[in-house]
Amino acid sequence: DVWKGDLLFLAASLTWALYTVLCRKWRIGAIEATVAVAFSCLITFVPLYALGASLGLWPSRLAEASWPELGFQAVYQGGIAMLIAGVAYTQVVTTFGPMRTVMITALVPVISALGAVPLLGEPLTPTVLIGLGFVTLGLLLGLRAVRTALPIAKPA
Repeated sequence: DVWKGDLLFLAASLTWALYTVLCRKWRIGAIEATVAVAFSCLITFVPLYALGASLGLWPSRLAEASWPELGFQAVYQGGIAMLIAGVAYTQVVTTFGPMRTVMITALVPVISALGAVPLLGEPLTPTVLIGLGFVTLGLLLGLRAVRTALPIAKPA
């Protein structure tokens, strides 16, 4: 069943890429884009998840959580983390453009995998090293393409 997670990861990557490009194309401000994403998730995903969990369509221990725990997660995940990450990312897209931003975010899997070694005791298996190598190679090729496609701003 691992392939299901892989498909979800691919779908998340595609929607993130679409968000990145559309923010730049529509010239939406960081705060407006973040509020739009937060609101659309609130009215679509939250009810769908609650319905599916209550019908037993997917495993959930949500009913076992206390109201203070749920409130804390709603404020932290839906408010603080969403606002900081959403506004910061959208501002980076506005400032540097989608191509450069995506190249920077390509480092996230590499940093996460390398950070998991000392923090979580995860091993760097040959498969992981090969995957990191491909991600790094893709990043370098992308940076090369961005460098040739976009003019570098010269200081005034």
